[in-house]
Amino acid sequence: MFNAEEVSLYGSIMDAVRISDNKPVMLKAVSRIIHPQEVKIGMYFSDKSIASDPRNHCIPIYDVFPVADSEMDLIVMPVLRPFENPQFDTVGEVIAFIQQLLEGIQFMHEHLVAHGDEHHDGWLPNVSQRLEYPGSLAGKRRPISCS
Repeated sequence: MFNAEEVSLYGSIMDAVRISDNKPVMLKAVSRIIHPQEVKIGMYFSDKSIASDPRNHCIPIYDVFPVADSEMDLIVMPVLRPFENPQFDTVGEVIAFIQQLLEGIQFMHEHLVAHGDEHHDGWLPNVSQRLEYPGSLAGKRRPISCS
């Protein structure tokens, strides 16, 4: 059972599997009090009209579930991993990564959104397109029903 009191300042994450299509996803618990705009901004960048822009490198939000009797939301997003795992093989990969990172920040700024706490813990590649993936940031998979 989810315990909202155990969520850290920056949220808690866990892996899950979406029952509707057996797709691996990640769940993140977000406090509406500590981070009141996170879900709203994430949903804005997940809108089809904006998500289709190739400069949009924001993590898409597939669904949001309010947690009963708490100020928490569970957001459903693709499986993510630390940016340095696996390590870069070539200088070209590093350059492409930095280019995408800066392009994504510029895109957010064009939409009048500042990330506000940019650091390496927030640089998380989407690995949901991989057919074989041994694990993710959270490490545990649980079924969840979401659209």
